[in-house]
Amino acid sequence: MMVSMPKFSTLFSLKFKVLTFSLLSGLFLIGCGGDDLYNNGSGGSTTGGNVPSYTISFLDDNLDVFESVTKESGNVNITYIAENELGINVDVYAANGVLVKGNSDFEEFNLTKNVVFYTANVNELDGSTGLIVDNASGKYILTGDIELNNPWVPIGNITDPFDGVFNGNGHKVTNLSISGGNGVGFFGYVKDAQIKNLGIEINGELKGNDHVGGIAGYAKDSNITNSYSKGDISGSNYVGGIAGYAENNNVNNSYSRGDIGGTSDSVGGIAGYAKDSNITNSYSTGNINGNNNVGGIVGWTDNADIIHNVAINLYINASIASNKKANRIVGYSNLGNITDNFALNSTEVDGIVVPDNDYNGANKTEAELQKQSTYEILGWEFGEDDAKPWKINEGKGLPYFYWEDL
Repeated sequence: MMVSMPKFSTLFSLKFKVLTFSLLSGLFLIGCGGDDLYNNGSGGSTTGGNVPSYTISFLDDNLDVFESVTKESGNVNITYIAENELGINVDVYAANGVLVKGNSDFEEFNLTKNVVFYTANVNELDGSTGLIVDNASGKYILTGDIELNNPWVPIGNITDPFDGVFNGNGHKVTNLSISGGNGVGFFGYVKDAQIKNLGIEINGELKGNDHVGGIAGYAKDSNITNSYSKGDISGSNYVGGIAGYAENNNVNNSYSRGDIGGTSDSVGGIAGYAKDSNITNSYSTGNINGNNNVGGIVGWTDNADIIHNVAINLYINASIASNKKANRIVGYSNLGNITDNFALNSTEVDGIVVPDNDYNGANKTEAELQKQSTYEILGWEFGEDDAKPWKINEGKGLPYFYWEDL
């Protein structure tokens, strides 16, 4: 499979030891050979003496931060910090698979930026080919924003889906553009995957046939958290802002901003179709249009729980004249639980303003949807970390992630 490469202007500070690696390998902290691969952001705070300080983070097998500490810039002993200050009793590795604990290079490590280390087994961090498309079971974390060259070939296909871990690390992929095909999105097909802290920004429009979504076209047995998609998306069947088709899939703390359109069935602001899935604490904006089974959050649910979401769409339309199903939250549901959702009170569904009910959510005004308290009623967490990912410019805008640079 061929993958379009990012533009040179967007590559961040990476020094390759193996020059034959694909440029794509340079986009991920794991699976790259290099000297300068520990950066997780260059911004640091200052102490009372105006000495910059930076965060040293240790990630677990799922690339989540489970221990971190802040130190003043200068030489630090990573081994000592891990063992004696944080009590980490397993091996610690750098991004390129080098064992850190007991390595003299890291006993006088020059701390000049935020750094990340890993406590997973080095074999689990292996990406020796340097290509995510050749190692669909790998674990990857972005070290900076990416601007894609087009056209983009989605990661993962129906015969070889992506089943690894992808941590956007608070960075975004921009200039995403695809025209045609099934399984369309930044990821085409994912199974048993973890995707988080990722922003996807579409250039023009993301177009496909069936299974089209901003993050993933088809997602099964996977989790998508703390992620967003911005831009217009269109297809035929199963079209969604985050995932086109979600099965045994969890979408949590995510949002989609853009118009979503389908020429046939199952079109939704977050997911086109959700089977045996949980979609929570998420919102969508933009117009949602399809033939049938059209919803501001999900077009069609089958034994799925759609809870604590917010639909902020101006127009939701289903074009089939008879027996059409369109609603502010879910177009059509077969079993499952659709409760405790909010929706913009002025949304027009097939040209009319609809009353409150489970399928349409409880009315909220535009002013209420710009208040933190509205979302806290639903249990959304506001703060400065992955467990409390939301922020809001009170009275002036909608929620966004703590890592977004607005």
